[in-house]
Amino acid sequence: SQPIPLTRVPLAPGYISGLMNLRGQIATAIHLKNLFKISEENSDRKYKNIICKDEMNNLVSLLVDEAGDVIEVS
Repeated sequence: SQPIPLTRVPLAPGYISGLMNLRGQIATAIHLKNLFKISEENSDRKYKNIICKDEMNNLVSLLVDEAGDVIEVS
């Protein structure tokens, strides 16, 4: 599948990779390695999106190396 394109956000912190349009809803893409200041050995790596929805139906996309399972957390 094709990755969802990200729109860059000027002046956003370095861990914000951009915004994505997911079926008409806007999600903020957060690069977790940048957020937690983990160095990257391979900057050409393709990341996977984990989409999270909070109790107010806000969407957040977490960019990760890999995902092992899908769970629902209350």
